[in-house]
Amino acid sequence: MFCSQCGVASLESDVFCGACGFKHEQPIKNKPKPVSIVKSTKLDISWVFKSIGIFLLTYMVVYLVVGFMLLGLIDKYRIDIDKTLFAVLFSTCNVFVFLIGGFITGYLSPGVTLKEPAIAVAVLATLSNLVTLNIAVSLIVWIFPYYIAYFGAEYGEKLQQARRV
Repeated sequence: MFCSQCGVASLESDVFCGACGFKHEQPIKNKPKPVSIVKSTKLDISWVFKSIGIFLLTYMVVYLVVGFMLLGLIDKYRIDIDKTLFAVLFSTCNVFVFLIGGFITGYLSPGVTLKEPAIAVAVLATLSNLVTLNIAVSLIVWIFPYYIAYFGAEYGEKLQQARRV
């Protein structure tokens, strides 16, 4: 390497020229390569089953917490829960289950896993409606939870990517 100021030969490890004191432009060695995460187009069936487990655990935790809160409110304030209030509470709890379960799955899964939690919710919603013999509704009911779980998984992936950088 030669000094670009005075032309005197110098070592590549020299930061300054020994003759004129000019600071050399040093190429950065060991520069970390940017991490690029490629979205997988392949479906990982194992994460569909893991997502089902995560959703079932999330379902139990959310409903236990809400159940204990309701028992406390009912006991303290003598609240009477009618069918409308029950339906609103049930729907709200399910939204949280789908969102939180999708987020946890997106965060814990290696790589980008967005479709798997959404498919798991669709499977769970369809199975629960088939068990209750509400077949006509089962074809429609899974669409809303599918998108909520996908949304949660997307934000779980964003947090996972932010922690990697």
